[in-house]
Amino acid sequence: MDDVSLQKLRAEVARDLAPVRPLRPAWMRALLLLPCAALGFALLARLFPGWQVNGLAWAVAGLQLLVAYGILWVGLREAVPGQGPGLPALGLAALVATLTVGGSNALLLALRPMDVPPGLDWPFVVHCFRIELLLGLPAVALGFWLATRGFPLRPVVAGLLGGLSAGVAASGIWSLFCPVNELLHLVASHIGPIVAVALAGFFAGAWWSRRQLARRRRHDLV
Repeated sequence: MDDVSLQKLRAEVARDLAPVRPLRPAWMRALLLLPCAALGFALLARLFPGWQVNGLAWAVAGLQLLVAYGILWVGLREAVPGQGPGLPALGLAALVATLTVGGSNALLLALRPMDVPPGLDWPFVVHCFRIELLLGLPAVALGFWLATRGFPLRPVVAGLLGGLSAGVAASGIWSLFCPVNELLHLVASHIGPIVAVALAGFFAGAWWSRRQLARRRRHDLV
């Protein structure tokens, strides 16, 4: 390559350059979960004005939101190469989420047991499951968008953590409106949606990973 060609190449590269705003720290981007949770609560309060006012329910909801924020923070670190959590951190996030949701529901079950009215078991399960899905899926989309603004090397992990965070947050918010504290109901319609929303994040990450791989292959063929 002669000097003229090299100068032309440098000029082409210079014309293609554009300023890029750096990503904010993961802990700061994860704070977007909190206004989303407040918006979800406000919408539910319009539809179901009879939310719970006792301190235990609010403490449980606040704890779950705090854990959801922590999980999202860990997941958003995946967006920056070299800052992604290792296997111990991922295992700890899953363990903390499991213990928080399971422990808080067990506490409600022990201190404030309330059965489903006779004959309404299945309708109550379907109703709560649907509400938590409607709360969690938009939060999955938000978390996944935040993650893909960077360059997650493990998009499946980022998606799974974002989904888990959204599911835990949705469970915490809806616990302020659902008065039923019965074992089967809690497992099926409060913990079940967390698994479903986490899987949605997992599949979103898998889809994005395949999409990026296909794009690289097309680029290599050009």
